[in-house]
Amino acid sequence: MIKKIFKCRFWTLIISKTGITYLDKLLYNETKTGTLIEIAGKRGSGKTQISFSICAINSINNKKTLYIDGSGNFRPERIKTMIDNNIENKEKSNLYLKNIAYQRIYNLNNFTKLIKKIEAIYFDFIILDDIIPMFLYQFKDNTRLEIRKLIRDLSLITLSKKTIIIFTNIIIEKTNTDKKNHQLRELFFHDIIRYVHYKFYLNKDVNNEKITELKLVQPHNKHFPKVFINLSEL
Repeated sequence: MIKKIFKCRFWTLIISKTGITYLDKLLYNETKTGTLIEIAGKRGSGKTQISFSICAINSINNKKTLYIDGSGNFRPERIKTMIDNNIENKEKSNLYLKNIAYQRIYNLNNFTKLIKKIEAIYFDFIILDDIIPMFLYQFKDNTRLEIRKLIRDLSLITLSKKTIIIFTNIIIEKTNTDKKNHQLRELFFHDIIRYVHYKFYLNKDVNNEKITELKLVQPHNKHFPKVFINLSEL
């Protein structure tokens, strides 16, 4: 039996006293519409942890999720722990895990083939974790065009199949030669912003490593301000 807390919306389910966020409304809106969501942040900001929590909640709600991993950071035991923490019958956790399909990607050729398969198979959610950074290792003149085509194709898949695709992206911090000014740069920002429907930024609290700020940046919505998540509670 699922605990009563799971009758609430997404972030209310896993984070105490933070309220409902816009990401929550997008992920668990009863009206089925295709949505492409980007979650960007610096390394260690919690992108993969949030991806795991989405998998856990989807599985409990009997939603089919495809997790595509570009870095080898997928941890089913972590997701199982999240499930165990939110159900009363722990024996059912392995059954819930079967709602998650996993695919490790080692190169972009494998990923291109997988995208074609995705067009033919239905999933309620598709999570692409650490796929965008793989394009950095391509020494091609048309890398930006490939990124644009990928994001455009993903956007079209969400609309045609009425599914939700979530992908993570890296924000790199650059320090000037004087070591005083810092610049934050998101990978392929101008190429991605053309087709992504919603963009969220994650940022670690400077005073508490466990706390991460979640902020909707595209499109801007003043009714859903940033919230703070305690990742240690996930």
